[in-house]
Order: sequence, then structure tokens, then C-alpha cells
Amino acid sequence: SSGINAEWPLRPGQIPLIRAIISEPYWYAVVALMFNTAGYTAEIFRGAIYSVNKGQIEAGYAVGMSRFLVFYKIVFPQALRFALPSYSNEIILMIKGSSLASTITVMEITGVMVRLRSETYAIYELVILAGLLYLLLNNLAICFIALLEKKLSY
Repeated sequence: SSGINAEWPLRPGQIPLIRAIISEPYWYAVVALMFNTAGYTAEIFRGAIYSVNKGQIEAGYAVGMSRFLVFYKIVFPQALRFALPSYSNEIILMIKGSSLASTITVMEITGVMVRLRSETYAIYELVILAGLLYLLLNNLAICFIALLEKKLSY
């Protein structure tokens, strides 16, 4: 016997963070939306970073800047400006995609609309109200991103 316990001391259900994640449908929705968006976001920012002119990066090195300083002062501000239009589309798609969370019993706008519809039988009014709420959320996101784009423009 090597003295090593062959069994892990804690099972996944005994770890508080994992227990919180696997016991609530909300976390399933968050993780699903996160994974759905992560790949697109990474590709958006990768493309934005590679779109920065190489001459500007070389000029930063030529004046003695470190790699971090070149990224922070030259690459990142331009990449953020290049990525913002595509990322704004991704934010809007995530807001729209959140309506699918009602399929796993997470009560968001669509889920509340379905529950109220079954209680009040007001089908059209609630569907229109849910659509207007999603429209409002998307318009608020668009306005915020437009302000951010205006602030980052030259």
C-alpha cells in the first residue's frame, strides 16, 4: 500500500461551487450562452488584433517600447475600434439568444411571457410586450455601443 487514497476526498456534488452550478438551471443557461459567444468573441478580437498595421507595431519597438507597452498603447486601442462593430452584433445576438433559456426553465422575458400567457390567456398582448422588451434591450445596447464607437473614433 502506497498510502495514497485511491478515492478523491470530495465528489463533484460536495464542492460548493460545482453544487451551485449543477443545481440551478440559471447556471446552465449562463454557461451555454458563454460557450456560444466565446468562440465568436475570440475570433472577432483575434481578427481585430491582426488587422493593426505592422508598421505601427515596428515603430513602437523602434522607439524602445516593450511588448506590453506596444500592445497597450498601439495595438489594443486600434483593435478595440476595429472589433467594436462586429462585437456589437455579437452582443445583440446574445440578447436574442437569451430567449432560449426559457426552454430549460429559466425565467427570463420569454419564460415569464409563457407563464403569464397560461394564466391570463392574453396571447397577443404578451407576445407583443415581450417583443417590445427585447426591442428595448437591443436598442439600449445599440445606443450604448454607438456612444462607445463615437468616443473611440478619431
